[in-house]
Amino acid sequence: MTEEQRAALAVDVAWLAWRSEFRRRMIKEGMLKHPWRSVFEADMIFSMVAIRWLQGDPITLKELATHFQLFTTEATVSRHIDDMEASGTLCRLPDENDRRRLLLVPTERLAEIGRTFLQARADIARQHGFVFAPPAKV
Repeated sequence: MTEEQRAALAVDVAWLAWRSEFRRRMIKEGMLKHPWRSVFEADMIFSMVAIRWLQGDPITLKELATHFQLFTTEATVSRHIDDMEASGTLCRLPDENDRRRLLLVPTERLAEIGRTFLQARADIARQHGFVFAPPAKV
């Protein structure tokens, strides 16, 4: 294994350790109603909801389930959303243009989690020698 590969692995291991501790904290604080559910699925759902909301185009449950159809069911995605709504990280709002559709919208609580995640990723990267160099202006 090269030094570069060891460094990349060290960053991944540090992130997984942080993520594991963060998950334990979320369970303790009651943010995860069913802690045995897949972290991967939950993280992907949070990310997709947040990205679409930031783009000004909130995602629907149906659209979200379509992204997951290769490895889970719509019912599983729906249960994740139910848990997230119960924990106060997401809410379902009627689409003003089509009241039959429910939009998944992040709450301030999810935004706080997102900020915590981003800061942790940046801190871990810096601790392992990453230096951000913005692109040169042309």
